[in-house]
Amino acid sequence: MRRGRGLPPLLIIFLLTWGCAGPEIRPPALPPAAPLVAPPPVALPSASARGFPDFIVAIVQPGDSYPSLAGKYLGDRSMDWFISEFNGNSLPAPGEDVLIPLASYAPGGLWPTGYQTVPILTYHKLSRNGAPDAMTVREHDFEAQMRFLRDNGYRVVSLDDLFEFLQLRRQLPARSVVITFDDGWRSVYDIALPILKKYGYPATLFVYTDLIVGSRETLSWEQVRELSRNGFDIQGHSKTHRYLGRKERKESFRGYFEAVRKEIVES
Repeated sequence: MRRGRGLPPLLIIFLLTWGCAGPEIRPPALPPAAPLVAPPPVALPSASARGFPDFIVAIVQPGDSYPSLAGKYLGDRSMDWFISEFNGNSLPAPGEDVLIPLASYAPGGLWPTGYQTVPILTYHKLSRNGAPDAMTVREHDFEAQMRFLRDNGYRVVSLDDLFEFLQLRRQLPARSVVITFDDGWRSVYDIALPILKKYGYPATLFVYTDLIVGSRETLSWEQVRELSRNGFDIQGHSKTHRYLGRKERKESFRGYFEAVRKEIVES
């Protein structure tokens, strides 16, 4: 997103994911790693490029684009944003120089003038024809939102990518977005999956396991496995979806502690 003043990234994530109560999901600790983003560069064409430790200076050729330059020098066309943002997004004319960075130049989205935030779009149910409500988005509206992301230059990244970004281990495109679904409704399989596959977008599904019974409204475990095979990251959202932030009336502290343990461990 645009660099500038605003809420810290961790607070942004907390606020955007607070709408559906559930246990806090924390990723496992990651081993330290160098903050390199780009894959190893391919061999340099000597007549059109010169290599340095942290970047390559290349001469733009007729027909070049940022995806083609990323494929040629970084071995991955999808890294076009990495070169584009470094060069101000405007490709130099043929015959002019373009800089190809080889390492992260803004890990964690930190800049002298501000910092990057990454919105999390959280969904629950989708419907084909029913009226929308606080937890339900209509199919054509969901597809329109995915199309809006594509047409306006947003990049959908995985939750794992976001965690590495927050730990200053990687850089993300400036207009990055994460997509998640809560609970385990069947419409994620019937409606969301085909649309996300169409646009090539990853997503994370947080399931509360007592809901996964395989009905007209809810997912089965085989459908959860099929979602996983098709790019969904599957995570826990408690066992029964009870609110974990407070005891129930007349519940002892020991009983509350055991209930929270059960919600997290059994899920």
